Amino acid sequence: MTLRRPHDCVRCEKTIDPGEEFGAVDVLDPAGELRVLLCVDCAEALRTFLGGTDNGGADGATETPE
Repeated sequence: MTLRRPHDCVRCEKTIDPGEEFGAVDVLDPAGELRVLLCVDCAEALRTFLGGTDNGGADGATETPE
């Protein structure tokens, strides 16, 4: 997917310009499908959180795998 115009990251509001790397997430909300764009840093944080190794950045701490 290529951006044709700048978009803001839905998490941190950093502008993602055409040509820059970004993350795209398809989610299902109550009104139907929704695609959101994330900057590289927020996409990495989401990937880590979904992998179960981070608390989502709520307090900056990370969980230690057992």
